[in-house]
Amino acid sequence: MRFFIDDLPVVFPYPTVYPEQYKYMCSLKETLDGEGHAILEMPTGTGKTVSLLSLIVSYIREKMPNFKLIYCTRTVVEMEKVLEELKGLMDARLEEGKDSDDLLALCLSTRRNLCIHKEVKKEVERTTVDRLCRIKTAEWVRNDYEMRGGLPDIEDIGNDHDLCRYYEGYMKSTDDVLLKTGIYTLEDLKEFGEQRNICPYYLVRQYLYRANIIVFNYAYMIDPKISAAVSSELNKDCIVVFDECHNMDNACIEGLTLHIDKKMLQLAVKNIEKLKTLVDESKKKGSRRLQSEYNQLLKSLSESSLNDKKKIRNDVIDFKRAEGKTLESVMPGNIRKADHFLAFVRRVVMFVKEQLTKNELMIIHPSNFMFKLQFEQYCDERGLKFAHDRLNSLLNTLEIIDVEEYSPLKLIVDFGSMLAEYEDGFSIIIDPYPEDDLILDPKLIFYCMDASIAVKPLFAKYRNVILTSGTISPLPTYAKLLDFKPVIMRSFGNTLPRNAIYPLIVNKGTDQLQISSKFDDRDDSAILRNYGALLSELCATVPDGIVCFFPSYRYMENIICKWDDMGIMQKILEHKLIYVETKDLNNSVIALENFRKSCDCGRGAIFLSIARGKVAEGVDFQGHYGRCVVVIGIPFQYTLSRTLKCRLEFLKKKMDMDDSDFLIFDAMRQTAQCMGRVIRNKQDYGLMVFADKRYARKDKISKLPQWIQDKIEKKNTGISTDMGVQIAKSFFKDMSQPFEFPKDLLYDNETLEELNQKRQEEAKPPLVDLEGESDDENIIKISLADLP
Repeated sequence: MRFFIDDLPVVFPYPTVYPEQYKYMCSLKETLDGEGHAILEMPTGTGKTVSLLSLIVSYIREKMPNFKLIYCTRTVVEMEKVLEELKGLMDARLEEGKDSDDLLALCLSTRRNLCIHKEVKKEVERTTVDRLCRIKTAEWVRNDYEMRGGLPDIEDIGNDHDLCRYYEGYMKSTDDVLLKTGIYTLEDLKEFGEQRNICPYYLVRQYLYRANIIVFNYAYMIDPKISAAVSSELNKDCIVVFDECHNMDNACIEGLTLHIDKKMLQLAVKNIEKLKTLVDESKKKGSRRLQSEYNQLLKSLSESSLNDKKKIRNDVIDFKRAEGKTLESVMPGNIRKADHFLAFVRRVVMFVKEQLTKNELMIIHPSNFMFKLQFEQYCDERGLKFAHDRLNSLLNTLEIIDVEEYSPLKLIVDFGSMLAEYEDGFSIIIDPYPEDDLILDPKLIFYCMDASIAVKPLFAKYRNVILTSGTISPLPTYAKLLDFKPVIMRSFGNTLPRNAIYPLIVNKGTDQLQISSKFDDRDDSAILRNYGALLSELCATVPDGIVCFFPSYRYMENIICKWDDMGIMQKILEHKLIYVETKDLNNSVIALENFRKSCDCGRGAIFLSIARGKVAEGVDFQGHYGRCVVVIGIPFQYTLSRTLKCRLEFLKKKMDMDDSDFLIFDAMRQTAQCMGRVIRNKQDYGLMVFADKRYARKDKISKLPQWIQDKIEKKNTGISTDMGVQIAKSFFKDMSQPFEFPKDLLYDNETLEELNQKRQEEAKPPLVDLEGESDDENIIKISLADLP
């Protein structure tokens, strides 16, 4: 269908539009018109992705034909979903005659997801795939072939060969425009690569800057170690969308935080010794490689223009340059030569190792740590800044393929580079007991406390940055944490045709004893028995699948053991099979598959998982897989964590945010994310059970998304287990009745035309009296828009 929002023609790939979709697209247009950033919350299962694509593609094609859309999401499944929706949209645009087929949309993922080499793609670990890929594509390996008579023909390169036929096909390709136009999913790219004998991974990297729409993981934008290699060269004419961004502040912090322990330091020392041996061997062989590398460094440093300095920048320097800062210094002489550089890095490693021998908790400001490093080890700031590039240059010169082996040394070098670059927003924590008070395992954490450091260059560079998710309340908190001022900040409700979402706050058991997962109450057998009784009663009442979330692995393991002793697990098994999420990802995937099979065959099942685990973040329980979601307790962070204490102190000092406000905000967004698993479309329905007495408090409910708050009835905010079970029986009885979607909740072309006309009338400037107030009928009143 085709309709107007103000003066913009929008093509939508479906015959009708939901009310919240229309409001969402109107807000998107206001954001693009305002040339600013936005935070938009839209419930899950309401067509957020297709609405976003329809409006932005229409806007770009009509008003900004040279702009790109960068769509950032979290998982491969979500990337594929975006591209499938985009295919349907472009088909609709072609039918409406509003577009040609000249659009190129690509998705970029890791080598593991794009590799088509028959032997390499069998590997499961990402690092293994990367290592094997580098072995088969190393420049010096190819140079050796050319020196011995030339590279073999592509047809002669087998799977057991030390070259990759697909990479060779990519390198030998003479066609300047291999990917002409189209929308390419990961499977499409792999199929294209197999047909043409071309590596899809390197092909996408080459065509990334030619594409009109780019879809990838948002780490490619906010993690400086990755973005410098992938997205740093994208120009400012881009609209950037971060979908499912409810944990974006945590992702920013994780991308800039480093962890170093004693084992890592020992491995780094071995890395240095091995590199020293390789350097000495290279010298003995009379190799010119090291001298050539040294000369190249001198040549690079002699070129003073900013563009040429890109050749020697590292991730952090490039990251700071994005804020408008230029390099005012060049690589110092004390790290140019390989021997000098390795001695320099060894001093850094020894200094960090010495700090970990003191066996006392220390929280140090980066500037103080830097001063002490300079004073004791003579490691200057300039040398640390360039250490990252210097190490990469040395590894390339020595023709080292398995660079993963040197990841401990690279971690130390990254730490030095970031230490020299940053002061505010970071803290160095030296913790002798990071995991357990009884286990001595010293660790140094270079901890980022300010999430805005990672995204501030994006807000400054790009015209529009849009943050959107189904669970991103309260919206002002995100603007505060990421330190930007959005032009639009809105949350949209969910216009359901029936009361398909039914939240219950169960605060006591059948014995009227209040239930809670508070630390002081976690070992109370009466509370554990009431939780078990609630779950077993729900299993006897709710059809098909139930998903139950716990605050932590430790609490889940403890409560399952206690339930087993009480005979509660046996009662649950009478009605449903039990599956458990574990820390092992492969085991959890298998459990999830079997859970779905149990629901499909009618046996029914319950999946026990963690509120901050993989299942809560990226798995949908649509339809009969998730008829009920239970959250036992409130998933607060571990408040004794050293890093959390540092962040809370920073938020209090820099943003005037109380500890309790942030902890409640963080816990409730995790709860909302769990609850969002229950309903994935308009036809779906499910029961939401908040099992903790603290959920009834206003400071907790007010932090939930508006679309959940709207469904919470006051009579259901403090009920017992038996009352909750009776309500559940009545709810599922009502949901089982025949149902037909009401047409008045769907906007057709006629309705949309009326709405657009109303918008234009409301936006029309008011009439003004040029002569002032008067009753004279001959006074002419005109619109402000008509004035010259």
